[in-house]
Amino acid sequence: MILYDNGLGQQLGFRNPAKQIVHQSSLKMKNHQNLTLLFWHRKSKADANGLAPVICRITIEGEEPEELGIRMKVHLKNWDIENKKAKGSGTNEKKTNLKI
Repeated sequence: MILYDNGLGQQLGFRNPAKQIVHQSSLKMKNHQNLTLLFWHRKSKADANGLAPVICRITIEGEEPEELGIRMKVHLKNWDIENKKAKGSGTNEKKTNLKI
């Protein structure tokens, strides 16, 4: 979801996946909802050096999942699929795991 404002610092609402602006007054959160975070490696977007972006998928119960990049790239051979994190002891891997 993308937050929109009117340029004066006043928040108008969010844009949902159907590209409609939903005003904040109509957004209601339940007290007990499941929130799931999944980090994964988007291999299809790997560059020539073998670095691919790490993506976070956020799912809230009853909502469409949202995906966003965490602005970190990891080499294809340095991604631990089972543990969903970068493997290795390099500075890039450590920074990525700290961000996750």
